[in-house]
Amino acid sequence: MSDTPPTLPANQEAPPADSADFPEGYQPPLVAGGLFVDPNWVPRLADRLGSVRTDMGGVPEHWPQDLVPVMYPHLPNGFWREVPVEVLSLTSISPSNGPLAGGTPLTLTGTGFVDIVAINWEITSYSPADFVVVDSEHITCLSPTGAPGPGSIDVEVVNAADDVGRLPSGFTYIAPDPQITSLSPNMAVAGTPTSVTVNGSNFDPDAQVEVNGTAQTTTFVSASRLTANYTPVAAGTVQFSVRNMATTAESNNMPFTVTAPPPAPTISTIVPTTGSIAGGDALVITGGNFVPGMSATIDGVLVTNGQYINPMRFECTSPPGAAGAVDVMVTTTGGTATLPGGYTYAPPPPTVTSITPNTGPAAGGVQVTLAGTNMTGATGVSFGGTVGSGFSVVNATTVNVTTPAHINGAVDVVLQHPAGNFTSTGGFTYLDTPVIIDIQPNAGVAGDALHITGGGFSNVSPVSGVTIGGTVGDTISVQDDNNITVQAPVGPTGTVDVVVTDGTYSNTLPGGFTYTAGSDDVMPQSSDSSDVQAVAQTIQENAETIGEAAQNIGEAAQTLTEPSGTDPASSPTSEAPSVSEGTTEAPVTGQEPDMTEYEMDQLWGIEPAQGSTPEPASSS
Repeated sequence: MSDTPPTLPANQEAPPADSADFPEGYQPPLVAGGLFVDPNWVPRLADRLGSVRTDMGGVPEHWPQDLVPVMYPHLPNGFWREVPVEVLSLTSISPSNGPLAGGTPLTLTGTGFVDIVAINWEITSYSPADFVVVDSEHITCLSPTGAPGPGSIDVEVVNAADDVGRLPSGFTYIAPDPQITSLSPNMAVAGTPTSVTVNGSNFDPDAQVEVNGTAQTTTFVSASRLTANYTPVAAGTVQFSVRNMATTAESNNMPFTVTAPPPAPTISTIVPTTGSIAGGDALVITGGNFVPGMSATIDGVLVTNGQYINPMRFECTSPPGAAGAVDVMVTTTGGTATLPGGYTYAPPPPTVTSITPNTGPAAGGVQVTLAGTNMTGATGVSFGGTVGSGFSVVNATTVNVTTPAHINGAVDVVLQHPAGNFTSTGGFTYLDTPVIIDIQPNAGVAGDALHITGGGFSNVSPVSGVTIGGTVGDTISVQDDNNITVQAPVGPTGTVDVVVTDGTYSNTLPGGFTYTAGSDDVMPQSSDSSDVQAVAQTIQENAETIGEAAQNIGEAAQTLTEPSGTDPASSPTSEAPSVSEGTTEAPVTGQEPDMTEYEMDQLWGIEPAQGSTPEPASSS
């Protein structure tokens, strides 16, 4: 090796003048790569040129770009050698795109990747801890998270000298492809409109469901759910897919099965056949050719809780409906079957909330108003098992009825209705008032002893509590609350009413007693002289009890023996027959008097009003 610095090749510039100060035989220190660099030479260049890069052994900043002053003492032809300068540049990124989520492994390719201090992504910046410089031409790292959305960004590499290598639109963020994970349902019958739910991920708001590439009517629910209306045409398998229209990204395919339509269904029975108009009744429909996904209606209203059990059985819950018989229909992909009038909506049973009045006589006859609900269609009201009279339905909340007779006490009131009876326990109380149940005998003559049975007799007056044909009975005896004995008073032949009263309430037994014809105790109807004599005789026999009235009647009887045309008042010897205590002598005549020739004093009453009739006096 020469002790003097070698001369420079003709195509190289001479080093700065200060290099002439190097002593002959100068040996610079050996550095990496077999290069010798004078540590004193570099500062000298810095003093002369203002700045020096030291990465390549002290390259002056203003040194010609295609030359690097490197000392090769072992080279025979010179101390300086021409070395091309590696300018910092970024030429490519592989791959050039990735998802918005980031994390894609990348390789950055370029030149001058020496002393790199940063990578700028337009949306963020990496420090040396975020990347690896493989060599002067390669750097590896992961893509950052994209924001705010898909698109391209510029990428820069920066070295310690703030040199920048830039790659415009060097990396592109792309939206992820949509993915389908399931279809529900995943099969349908040909010809049947079907709503299909598409489940998956990365669905955009403009996502479109396609079947074998044909767009279907699509509804965006969320980024993970879409619905599509699909009517399959023929049996077979079709492919569902999703396309995000803005990015044209398309999903994977998901198979969907289309089956041939089944035969039309049939209906045999529905159990039960009757239910509430409010609905909610559990029903079982039987028939044939039932299939999953079938439906049923009652009177055109879709049932609830429909459940296909097997090809012959379908269970459901009745919907509300109007009262009456209605049609039942089932529908499958094979058609529709109808059971005319197969189900009957029954009106709801009635309720009774009040009874006004809720008390009354045991004889009945009180009009009562029942208030409640659902009373339309009611057929009657019973009190203690006996149906009342005069029943009428005013409206859905009101009915009227007249109480029947009943023994005293609280009784159940039952509103009768086709939808079910309503019982008001102890809803009406019969007071202790007279009630006639029977009278025996129910036919006879005046004076006959009669036995009346019934109830509420405790307060019946023994003086005036019983009338027969409007006349107070004789010898009224109230034996107990249920029995009365009485003698029939005089009455006309025929049927008459019997009435029992306690002074406040009364009870009538219409036609309860019949006076028989021909009775001696029946009031005489004729006015011939023999009847008059019989009455007179009877009056005389009871003179002790009738006092002065009997004497007047005796005088009248005596005048009946006078010959016709004689004035009894003109005879000075005429005297009224004497009346002895306890006896009365009836005058005897051989000629019946003509009553039209005599005038009697007015008679206001006779006590007693009954008695036996004596045989007429003999004319002899």
